[in-house]
This record gives sequence, C-alpha cells and structure tokens, in this order.
Amino acid sequence: MRRVASLLLAGFAHTAVAAEPGEVVRSALIVGIDQPGPGVPALVQGESDSRALAEALISRSGYEHVSMVLGPQGTGAGLMSALKAAVDRTSDSGTLLVVMTSHGAGGDIGEPAFLTHGAKLSDPSRTGLSIDAFASALRPRTADQNIVVVMDVAHDTSVGGVALMGPSASDWPDLPDWGLTVTSKSAGSGGKQGLLIPTLMAALEGEGDRNFDGQVTISELSYYLETHLGGADQDELERDGAVAANLVVGWAGRVAPKPAAAVTVLDSPSLKEPGKAKGTFQLKPIPVAVASAGAVAGLLSVGMYISKMGECEDSGGKTICGDDEAYRQFRMTQHILGWAGAGLIVTGVGLQLMPTPDGAMVGVVGSF
Repeated sequence: MRRVASLLLAGFAHTAVAAEPGEVVRSALIVGIDQPGPGVPALVQGESDSRALAEALISRSGYEHVSMVLGPQGTGAGLMSALKAAVDRTSDSGTLLVVMTSHGAGGDIGEPAFLTHGAKLSDPSRTGLSIDAFASALRPRTADQNIVVVMDVAHDTSVGGVALMGPSASDWPDLPDWGLTVTSKSAGSGGKQGLLIPTLMAALEGEGDRNFDGQVTISELSYYLETHLGGADQDELERDGAVAANLVVGWAGRVAPKPAAAVTVLDSPSLKEPGKAKGTFQLKPIPVAVASAGAVAGLLSVGMYISKMGECEDSGGKTICGDDEAYRQFRMTQHILGWAGAGLIVTGVGLQLMPTPDGAMVGVVGSF
C-alpha cells in the first residue's frame, strides 16, 4: 500500500485569540484525532504533531489566527462547527488553511469518510464525517476567499478487514470554479503515519521557499511535499481546484546562499620553474638548434672563401680564382653553404619570436 497525503487549498488564518467574523486574512484550523475509539489503533504522534504545527504557524509562518480541535473535541458535530466557524472568521479575500490528521475509512470502496471521535468502523459515513459534509462546510464564501486543506487520513493499516483509508483529492465533491484547490495522493492508497505533518511544517516554516522571496506559494508547497514524500514506489500527488499557483500559504522564507567568491590566480614567478618567470626572455631549443646550424653553415662558407683568396687574381677589376670544373664545384658548395646558413639563421630567429603555448612542440620541415 502507498502513502496518501491530501492537500486541499482554500484560505488561512492565524493566532489562538478571539477574532470577529470575517476579520482574519491569514487563518488556520488544525485537527488532530489520534484514536476515534478503542477498536482502532492510535495514530503515531498525530495530536502532538498538530500542536507543533499550530505553534509554528503562529510563531514562524505568519498566520494571524490558529484554532485547534484535538482528540475528544473532534466529534462529527464538533468538527463541522469548527470548520464553519473558521470559514466565517476568514475575510472575504483571506486564506484559510485546514490541516486534518486522523484515520479514515471507505476510501478503497468509494465511500470515503473521516473517523472522527466516536466513529465506528461498521458505518464510518454515518457515525464519522463524510467527505460530502466536510466539503460543504469548507466551500469558500466569495470568489476571492481561498481555503487550503491538508489531509493525512489514509494509512497502511486495517482493522477486522477494514482498510483505514480516508478521502483523497479526487473524492472532493462539487469543486467550485474559484477559491478551492485540492492536492493529494491517488484514491485508495495508504502509507506510513507521521510523515506528512512534519514535512508540511518544514515547508511552511520556510524550507518550501524555492525562489528565496520570503514566502511559500501553493505551487512551492506542492513541489516540496511531492519531492520529500514521493518516491519511485509511490504515486505522484493529485491536484484539483482553482486557486492561482502563486497563492501564498506561508510567510516565512529561506535566505539565498551567498554566491561563491571569485578566485583570481595570479601569475607569480615563484610558482613557476626557475628561469621561466613571465616577461623574462627565454631561448627555445628548436630555434637555437636551427640558428646554430645556420651559423655553422655560414662559417664554413666564409672559411672556404678565405681559403681560396690566396689563389685569386685581379683581372680588369674582377677577382678570378679559377675556371676549371673543380673550382666551379667548390664555388657552388661555398655559395650553397652561405645561403643555407643565412636561411637557417632567419628561420631560427623567426621560431624564437613566434608565440607558442607553454610545452608546445614545434616541428620544422623546409628546404633552402
């Protein structure tokens, strides 16, 4: 069986003090009934979680008026009276948050009802509170009044073959075109006790504020509940109703995290290898080798020229060193060495001045 968490949205109020009818803009009614009767196992921390939520709504979530119905106070008649009073107390354009924590029954057979105090499993709709009666008491008074109801009323428990599964969102009758929306797990599903209310409280205390604007909207609340209560083995939340997605249901928020400080890495010579400080002239191995080969070739050419000078004669303003085949080959070799040397030196200088990234390999292929 899977967990069912019902979220019904309408209006909300705040504070446990008296308020005139229609005065409160932010109002809440919290209902916690651990055990409707001796034949039904008690809920785990249902009433204690309800008290904690009521205190959080007043002290941290921005509600003006909060009422509670706990334990034996939660009879069918007592709960109907409290629901109607909460709607009347909330202003025409206000919001009322109703949180219902109890056992339920009939949700698996199409007759969903709340097990109010004194209700019997043999006839939950008549001895408890049917979803029809519950919904009739929570109909918004005006098109600008909103009502939000969160129900934790379906659990993975059964008594004498009766599954303790109460109403879901899809069971809500006659949804108006304004002022009421319902979000819950799918009908006929149950789950663990004691998870929904603490999660709801965390969201309304500010954890549900996804955009860090200091408040929690109904869409942010639905997202928080779905991501923290859902899972691969659970149904997604069902949603129904007509309130705007930006309806605010909590006035507490989170502080946006500070952006990470930008880190600037300075090019410090002390962090580089010796002799490689930025801005210092560095000889590159390949250019040095190329230029050195050019210098050697040039020196050989000059040496050949000097060695032949003693055999040369001046004739008519020209220097004649010979005219045989051997001399012509000697002169050709001397010229080739000279020009090749000059070309290699120029190439080496060019490679030395060429910008290259650290560690880059440079290959040179050429003819001169």
